[in-house]
Amino acid sequence: MCKSSRLQKSYAKIIQAVTELIDATDDINRITVTDIVNAAGLTRPTFYACFRDIPSAFASSARERLDKAFDGFDLSSFADEADPSMRMSAAFKSILDRLERNAGYFTKILNGPGCQMAYEQIVSFVSNRLRNHSPVSAALNNGVLPPEVSCSAIAAGVTWMTTQWLMQARPISTQDLAKQISIFISYASRNGLGTNIDDVSRLKTV
Repeated sequence: MCKSSRLQKSYAKIIQAVTELIDATDDINRITVTDIVNAAGLTRPTFYACFRDIPSAFASSARERLDKAFDGFDLSSFADEADPSMRMSAAFKSILDRLERNAGYFTKILNGPGCQMAYEQIVSFVSNRLRNHSPVSAALNNGVLPPEVSCSAIAAGVTWMTTQWLMQARPISTQDLAKQISIFISYASRNGLGTNIDDVSRLKTV
């Protein structure tokens, strides 16, 4: 992302242009920097002041759209519940409904240039949500592994479940996938990686 505040508006214009081009283009491998700057009303130097290349712009576009899918959902509000998985599942269903409406976009991203970078951006985004804005944040931040490790590991699992679902033409409903994700997060954290190290007497330092 652009570091200079002067370029923040340009960054936003480029992201908007990139996202609209991906939505409108069947083969996103054919999108060029010229296409992007023409759509954004900017210049090539401005593009390169904000992004290293097209794949990095695609990855940032994916993260922005994912952020919109999560907009309005603060799952940390369920943290005090004994079993937050049901309410977490309902929230994830709403998020997945939004992602499903953008399935074509994400399928192009995950099969296009910068797919690995986009995947890593998605994992990073989900990891941050787990660590700071979820019912399992406290457990993972006080668990058996450093939180950046446990949150990233669980986020990678959630990302794999979701991207496979998107790319396989959604073989199950958003409700069923939301249940699976919620169960996975709950069991992987509260009864697993979120277990306090003091309670895991069987672990020994080699």
